[in-house]
Amino acid sequence: MPFNIDFATGYLTVARLLDREMQDHYVLKVNANDSAWSISTDVSIVISDVNDNRPVFSNDSYTVLPETKNKEVFVVQVLATDADIGQNCEIVYVIEPANEEFWVNASSGEIYTKQPLMLRSSAFEIFQFTVIACDSGKVPLCSNSTVTVRLEPRNYHPPVFLPFQPLIAIPSHMPVGTEVVQFTAIDQDVSNSSVGVEYVLNGGNASDFFWIEVDNGKVILNQSVVESANLFLTLLVMAKDQGSPSLSSQAEITFEITGKNQFSPSFGEPEVTFSVPEDLSVGSVIGKIQAEDRDYGTNAAIMYCITPEDKYLPFSVGERSGLLALMRDLDFETQRIYHLQIRAMDGGWATKTGMLNVTIVVMDVNDNPPVFSSSEYKTSVPENSEIGTNVLNMRAADADSGANAQISYSLIAGHVDKFAIDSRNGTITTLNVFDYEREQIFDITIKASNIGDHALFGLAHVVIQISDVNEFTPTFRKREFNFSVFKNVPVGTRIGKVTATDGDQGSEGQVFYLMFGRNKHMGFEINKLSGEIYTSGSLRKQGNSQVVLKVLAKNSGVITGMDVDEALVHISVIDTNDAPTFTSAFYLANVTEDSPAGTSVITVNALDEDSILDWNSFFFSIESGNTNFSFAVDPSSGVISVNSPLDRELMPVYNLTVTATDNGSPPATGTTNVIVTIDDVNDNAPKLTFTEAEVRENQPQGTIVAKLTASDSDLPPNQGPFTYWLINPSTDTAFSLTPDGVLFTTQTIDREQISAYGVVVAVRDAGIPLLSSTTTIRIKIVDENDNPSLPRNIFIEVKYFGSSFEGGMIGNIHPEDQDESDTFNCGIRSGPLNMFTIANGTCELWSSPFQGEATFNVTIEASDHLHFPVNNSIYVNYKGFTNASIDSCIFFYVSSHSMEEFLSNKYLRFVKALDSLFNLQASKTHVFGIKQIGSEILLLAAVKNYNGQYLSREVASGISAGHKKLLEAQSNVTISHITSDPCLTSPCQNGATCNKNIYISQDVAVLESMGVIFVSPQKKVFNCTCPVGFTGTLCENDIDECEVNPCENKGTCVNSPGGFYCHCQSGFSGSLCSPDVDECLKLKCQNGGTCLPTQEGYHCQCVPGFEGEVCEQFTDHCRSTPCVQGSCINSQTGFSCTCPFGVSGVHCEEHSYGFEELSFMEFPVLDRRTNLISLEFATVQKNSLLLYNPGGLSSREFFALEILDGAMHLSYDLGSGPMGVQTIKQVADGYFHSVTARRIGNMGSLQVDNCTDVESNGFCFSHSDGRGLERTLDVGSNMTFGGLRTFEPILLHPAQIKTHDFVGCIRNIRVNGILLRPSMALASYNILDRCPRVTPSPCHSNPCKNGGMCHDHWSHYFCECKSPFTGSNCAKEMSEELVLAFNGNDYIEYVIKERFKRDYLLKELLDDEKEENTREQTVINIKFKTPDDGVLMFVGGQTGYIVLKITGRKLVYTSKDTQSGHLSEFIVDSPVADGVWHVLLVFNDGQNTFLLLDGKPALNSTERSMDLTPVSVEKIIFGAAPTGGAKLQQSGFTGCVQYFNVTGYTLPVGGHSAMVDIWPSLTLLQSSCSSTGVCLPSPCSEEDTARRGCLSAHCQNRWRCGPAVQSRSCICLHNVSDHACDICISATASPDRCSEAKGSSPLWLIAVILPLISISVIIVMFVALCRMRRNNAKCQSNSSPQKTEQGTDNVAFCFDDNKTLTGAASAEEEKQHDSMTADQQRLSVEFYRDASLSSIQPVPKSELEYYEIGSISSAFHSDTTSLQLSWHKHLYTTKCVKAEPKRWGDLRMLLAGFKKERSSNERAKSPTKSQNVACPKKKLLIKTGAEQTQHAPPCYKKRFLQSEFLEPVQSLTFEEISKLNTPLEQTVSDRASLRSGPTTSMIDVSSDSETDSTFTGAESDRGQLSIISARKYRHEQSYLSGGSFRQHGILPVSSLFKHTSESTAGQHKAESAPSSMFEQWETNLNMHLPFSSYAPVFEDIACLPSEPSHSYDMQSDIEEII
Repeated sequence: MPFNIDFATGYLTVARLLDREMQDHYVLKVNANDSAWSISTDVSIVISDVNDNRPVFSNDSYTVLPETKNKEVFVVQVLATDADIGQNCEIVYVIEPANEEFWVNASSGEIYTKQPLMLRSSAFEIFQFTVIACDSGKVPLCSNSTVTVRLEPRNYHPPVFLPFQPLIAIPSHMPVGTEVVQFTAIDQDVSNSSVGVEYVLNGGNASDFFWIEVDNGKVILNQSVVESANLFLTLLVMAKDQGSPSLSSQAEITFEITGKNQFSPSFGEPEVTFSVPEDLSVGSVIGKIQAEDRDYGTNAAIMYCITPEDKYLPFSVGERSGLLALMRDLDFETQRIYHLQIRAMDGGWATKTGMLNVTIVVMDVNDNPPVFSSSEYKTSVPENSEIGTNVLNMRAADADSGANAQISYSLIAGHVDKFAIDSRNGTITTLNVFDYEREQIFDITIKASNIGDHALFGLAHVVIQISDVNEFTPTFRKREFNFSVFKNVPVGTRIGKVTATDGDQGSEGQVFYLMFGRNKHMGFEINKLSGEIYTSGSLRKQGNSQVVLKVLAKNSGVITGMDVDEALVHISVIDTNDAPTFTSAFYLANVTEDSPAGTSVITVNALDEDSILDWNSFFFSIESGNTNFSFAVDPSSGVISVNSPLDRELMPVYNLTVTATDNGSPPATGTTNVIVTIDDVNDNAPKLTFTEAEVRENQPQGTIVAKLTASDSDLPPNQGPFTYWLINPSTDTAFSLTPDGVLFTTQTIDREQISAYGVVVAVRDAGIPLLSSTTTIRIKIVDENDNPSLPRNIFIEVKYFGSSFEGGMIGNIHPEDQDESDTFNCGIRSGPLNMFTIANGTCELWSSPFQGEATFNVTIEASDHLHFPVNNSIYVNYKGFTNASIDSCIFFYVSSHSMEEFLSNKYLRFVKALDSLFNLQASKTHVFGIKQIGSEILLLAAVKNYNGQYLSREVASGISAGHKKLLEAQSNVTISHITSDPCLTSPCQNGATCNKNIYISQDVAVLESMGVIFVSPQKKVFNCTCPVGFTGTLCENDIDECEVNPCENKGTCVNSPGGFYCHCQSGFSGSLCSPDVDECLKLKCQNGGTCLPTQEGYHCQCVPGFEGEVCEQFTDHCRSTPCVQGSCINSQTGFSCTCPFGVSGVHCEEHSYGFEELSFMEFPVLDRRTNLISLEFATVQKNSLLLYNPGGLSSREFFALEILDGAMHLSYDLGSGPMGVQTIKQVADGYFHSVTARRIGNMGSLQVDNCTDVESNGFCFSHSDGRGLERTLDVGSNMTFGGLRTFEPILLHPAQIKTHDFVGCIRNIRVNGILLRPSMALASYNILDRCPRVTPSPCHSNPCKNGGMCHDHWSHYFCECKSPFTGSNCAKEMSEELVLAFNGNDYIEYVIKERFKRDYLLKELLDDEKEENTREQTVINIKFKTPDDGVLMFVGGQTGYIVLKITGRKLVYTSKDTQSGHLSEFIVDSPVADGVWHVLLVFNDGQNTFLLLDGKPALNSTERSMDLTPVSVEKIIFGAAPTGGAKLQQSGFTGCVQYFNVTGYTLPVGGHSAMVDIWPSLTLLQSSCSSTGVCLPSPCSEEDTARRGCLSAHCQNRWRCGPAVQSRSCICLHNVSDHACDICISATASPDRCSEAKGSSPLWLIAVILPLISISVIIVMFVALCRMRRNNAKCQSNSSPQKTEQGTDNVAFCFDDNKTLTGAASAEEEKQHDSMTADQQRLSVEFYRDASLSSIQPVPKSELEYYEIGSISSAFHSDTTSLQLSWHKHLYTTKCVKAEPKRWGDLRMLLAGFKKERSSNERAKSPTKSQNVACPKKKLLIKTGAEQTQHAPPCYKKRFLQSEFLEPVQSLTFEEISKLNTPLEQTVSDRASLRSGPTTSMIDVSSDSETDSTFTGAESDRGQLSIISARKYRHEQSYLSGGSFRQHGILPVSSLFKHTSESTAGQHKAESAPSSMFEQWETNLNMHLPFSSYAPVFEDIACLPSEPSHSYDMQSDIEEII
């Protein structure tokens, strides 16, 4: 037991060491007795734990890690245990030392990688590091473990089996142990080898019979297969590599158990021969090899191969098929025959073989063209050669043989009329006589071709040069030449040139010149080639003489006497004044530097050989090189002497230029050089080369401080050796010096006592006389860390400007230490750690941002790395100041030796004294600035009373000045000034002007001292405006003007304070030493010029605009062509350049960059804090993207600059929500505008052009309010200018921008001051180097003729022509009958433009933001007619395609989804190949596909179909479809097309389109569908016509077209037709044949009932019209007739000279919202004319307009062939449209009534539904109202597609007609003239039925018509704002029946044409409408007012029936 107990006291004590880990508690039984009694108790002793056990690792860790690209990957976990408990066993793991590759989780011991680890070049890499595990005891105990990590290559690839035979036949009797097959798998990770791959069996029913060797993959039979119940055994083999991680792959092999292989394969013949042409295509089969084997099964399976295997053999044999195929091209010329052996092997285990010899003979084909030996030949022919002269023999070689090698020669190009060639031998001969002087060179192209059908040929180029023949003699231009020359010219001077001409050219025409005669040696020579005469000797002896020379001109070769010419040359030699000549070219002299003035140096001599006495006298002078006028020369004797003191050390050598000038006229000057060398004397004492040294403190005595050296400016022997000694050395000096200059210490030095010494040293040279000098050497004592640090108490005053302190370094808080070189390490011991930090290894205290006023106490532990650390107490006080503080501040000027001394000793006392002073004034002070100004300290303070109000600076300064003595006494400072204006102290020097200007900088100044550290922004309190000649902050520095040597004429400049003056030489005076003589009196300057002296003389300084010697000429500033582009305009003051559009700069040198569609430039991301972007741009695009910087995938931040609706818009998001800034000024006008966008923090501004203060309020300048807390822009994607690289950023963040492209020009792009160019872009696309635009707008010149509308597309313009004009400028008139015809081979391919797709996507995104769950339907609309089958249209997209074709005269709709492979095909029953116009409508809402044919539903498919939106569609081909080879199918469309619309865009056949790129076929030509005037021929036969009859008497037997019958109405009854009806009507579904007339109703119906009903209708119509006139008199007075302009829509086509199809009117470019014909619209009725197709209105592209019709009977009648054809017929022709207003009125009335009936029936069947319920897909847009004009914008309605549309209706019967009992009245109906009005009204029509109650149609010349029932109108009139028809241009139904006049503006009389009863009933019967449809119409008519209040004219432009 480890315890003892004291028997007497009971104390328990420990007897021996305890170990809690061995036993953690003891239970003792203690007895106590007093010899009488005894008691016992149990004592439990718990052993508390102490930290006496170290953590113990289980073992050292070793792991293998595959290389990884991930940053943090788990490696291994180390685990240590500690036997202690509690905190003593809590283990913390660290890696010591820190490792760059790995880190450990401190608590779990899991080790991870810090960075991606990849092997570089080695196969593996070993990492070893130590992990230390420490427990958490008070005295931690630690242990360590070594971790080894082996980094190996990552195992990326599993083993791959090499090819093997998947089925092997083995005999059943195969002995056990036989190797069956060997598997080999290779690993790409180990260089595609099989090293390290292990093989194992992994299953299969053969695993019992075989085993595999692990290392090599050999499969061996280990059990007989005789007992196998299966004939086929399968074995699965797995190959596994040894990588990390280990990867494996699996292979499967099958064994077939067979019998014995008895027979060998055998061939029928031992040898076979094949013949093949050499041009046989690769892959072709040559023949088949066939062998037989009498075995069965696998033993009879034969395989073929070529033996031996030859990889160069161009043949292969099918392994199984035996087909012999060609693998490479054959060449008869290379090898003509091949011999090979083919082996046939059976499939038995013991393979048996058979052999076959194969011979392949290659047959020659003509596959080698004739080849010339050279591609180009050069030859020559002499001129004047006879015709037929041989030029060259051409030869070509052909590698072919026989007939294929025969060659024929011919000339095919070049001068074929000049030469001929023999076709057999290739000899070239001449056909002309050539003249070298006219032509020198010819070229011809020779063709050498084979003879035959498929001739090959080779070409050679022959260059024939005509060689010259000497025909002409050289001839001088004149016989005598006269020249003059001065006698003193140097040798080689050119005097003149003689010229002779020769009519020959080339070498024969070259002229050579010779000089002959006795004077040819008189000092002249002639250049034999050029004829130039120059001097060859001195002419000084020939002054004033004449020299005559003879010159000969000749050709090359020998002179014969007749081929030369002669000329005389007279040369006058003029005498001149020769300059004196010095006797020597240069002189050398020496003089000592101590020579006095006047000492003679040298004498120069010169001679003058002039014969004139006055010219040979001269004088000497020194021209240059005489520095400081050191020498002078005697003018007459030439003696050079010393003029001023010399100093060799300053100028050792003088190079004097001495001149000798004579007295000639003009004077001549000779020069020479005199080089004077200055000899040295000992006049300079030596000087020490350095005067500073240093030695470390505490060094022992005798330490060498420095080895002194000296220098002497003199030359040896006046230099060293030098002698050194100390001046006045004392006995206690710390240094000593040896004579040779060694300076050393004499005692130990303490820097803290003396930090520097000054030692006076003398040095003496060895010259004569001896010279010496003394110098003080400053010796710095270098510090050592020999003193401990002392603690500091530091007060840090942090003064910040504004609302908060931004943070930063606020001072160095190192401890106090006498040592100056110590480095300190500080740490925060206590205090707010989140507020303060200290950089590692320093004592720099850094503060976090802080707002407010507070004081913090921080304890800093500081150490000098040697002594014990000390604690510094830091008090940090924060206090801010504002503009109010600055405005109220006062200035204290305090005298102090230094800033550190003031802060340490006086600052706090001064602040306290100042506080005490103003506490008496109930105020408190704030010193917020300290600045050193000269020898004074400036303090800035502000005083604020207790109410928070600042004392004015005057009051505060007055109080302070009054108590100045008190302040000085309390703070122990000397105050020189107390003021509120720093300029009152006159701080500026030298007369400068002081300006008070307190400026607070962004930079922070930290002023430090031992006790106080003052931190505040740097400040300027005043600035000085310096006078001329001074500079500096206080203008204290004088500018040395003499640095630029302003003095002229060798004057000496002397600097003076604020200026300079010049010491002038004799003859000069003035401020700059100008010449004394005023020569300007002789010079007369013109045009205001001023005479000025110069060094060269005097000249006239001209006023701007003049030039010349006396300013007599106007200055042409444009002479030097200063304008790079544009035109130069000259002016008096200069020039100006008029630059073309897109070019800028003073010299028109700066180009703008052109941005085309989808263009962009990509640059790095914008700056996070500040963005200053400026640029200039020009565009006409109202919505454009100038700049966009998105945030990327994970960030919503962005920055964008856009043009929206023509105005600038800046938007950005810093993370707290988008902010936008926009201006009003319009910038999309084609002119250049500048824009500047700024963002500083969260504040943004936008400025357009030069914005003035008047315009700045939002017009051209705007700024944001700075909402949000975020101030930085964190975007991860690059910035783009002008567009986007892809559409993905918009899809990621659709709400950020509303545009995606820019088309225009940009220049001067600057981002944060950096000019950006396209060459600097990271990426760019479609950027032009120059702006493609020539003028601000090409449309300003009105290029479109005949009323065409010009559309500006920036780089070009497009004319939208009015009918009937076409052409690029609308200058051509076209026929209205033109439509587009296809002949079966024609097609047009449309490719959807990328920009259109982006526009469409962007519009969808923007529309989805406004109204979700809506989707517009996609419509394809075609009007065509054809008699034959063929492909109508192909639509290809990303997910599938659609084909519309005509097969068996019926329409076939085919759709395929390429993703799922699903193919759908539907056949429309109604035939369309009948030669009749048909309208096909295909629309898709994303899920369902609808197809309407001629208004009737033909297909309603809910199967998945291709999306027809422009985003999904890639191309549309009309008239053809691609075949399998991507070529267009040729069995295309044959027929005519009137229009082709897609999604509201008419697709043209050429020209410009915003939607598509157009590629028409080359065979597409101008054509017209057959028509006769305005009539269509009847398709009925002669015999059918006999059974037809027409009730209109005037229409019978009149089949003609023209004005004669246009006033009549030809209306045919049901099943009755005539020529006047144009198209026969049939009751059958087929329009191809006419049926017999069926039984009609009794005659009494026609005679009685029908007239009664007609009369009743007319009476009611008349009454209604009268009422309406009275009610609408005001409308009549305010309206004027207006005729609708007829547009064109793919009606006529322009073909240019290249037969390129161009749309006469590109519908997608038209901006006016003209109405279209109804069949061009979705769910519409046809109202158009075939003969006047110009009435078809174009579909605007600006909005997706659809026109919807509510009439069920017109759109979906299932059995209304008669009705439909009748409508088509009558409304197709001008005759019927204009001649039958009555029938028009009936038709409209009946349609309205039918709609009413239909609506009421539906109300009874179904509950009420709103017409405006949102459709889950895209909505149809319906346009109602009159035709849109330029005065009325379009109105649109969202509509549903109703299923009720698909139901048929019943025809009107005679019984139903008999119910019409309206009284009979005879009325006369004038022809109604329906015209479009200027106002379009939109009403919201709601109904209880889902059926739309609106009818919309189009009439070609009369406008539009919209009808609803009057009852419906009354129900819904509450929707009309204002409650008045007249206000909206809406008329009641009765306006249909008013009498109207045909005349316009009263010029024509009204024409009335009464219609017969039968014609009216024919119309009514042909409608096939039920009787119930009529009644509501008449009920509404009866409810109209009986008395019209106003008359109304039907020709009013606002007529509209709703």
